[in-house]
Amino acid sequence: MRKCVNTAVVLAMACSLAMTSCDSMSNTSKGFIAGSVGGTVLGAGLGALVGGDYGADVGANLGMMVGGVAGASAGAEKDEKEAKAAQRAAVAELANDDNTYFDDSTGLYYTKVSEDNSILFDSRSCELNGAACKQILKITALLNKTPFAGIVIYGSTDDTESRDYSMELSQERADVVAEYFQAIGFNAKLISAVGLGSEYPIADNSTFDGRAKNRCVEVYIINTDK
Repeated sequence: MRKCVNTAVVLAMACSLAMTSCDSMSNTSKGFIAGSVGGTVLGAGLGALVGGDYGADVGANLGMMVGGVAGASAGAEKDEKEAKAAQRAAVAELANDDNTYFDDSTGLYYTKVSEDNSILFDSRSCELNGAACKQILKITALLNKTPFAGIVIYGSTDDTESRDYSMELSQERADVVAEYFQAIGFNAKLISAVGLGSEYPIADNSTFDGRAKNRCVEVYIINTDK
């Protein structure tokens, strides 16, 4: 047991040192390391209780594998959340004069292609109605004539609901439009969907008409040459 515990401690110290010395490491990698360390130590302890030194060795190896996979999964989810948070911050920098914004984190320019063609939703709904489908087809016609490196779909809500509910609903709206684009033939790898909640309204939320306009999805393309 002493040998196994010492091995686990050495592994933990080495991995901790690696994590603290590499700030650029992704959360997925950090999660894998942390999960492996935690799983190794826990597995060793439980294995020793059941089967002595042999059980400790088996438990440590099994714990390392299971913990590593779980940690990597949690880290990947965090990476995705941080990427979407960065996109939400970038959209706040919209240039209203030309409907284009620059994302410092990617070095890319994004241009709105849903000008006057916002995809609107009913209150508290993420279902596409007939008018919304027509708007998507208008945007599709424009996309078929425009070179682009990717499509970013931003979902929004009015401000009548809680922040958490608005974020969830706006993401669902963005997702359903992304799925529609995929269904009519656009490459899923080129499409990303981001919920903005009620953070960046395009109209005045104090009026009925303004709230209706804010229950929308806007479509941007990643420019190829700017």
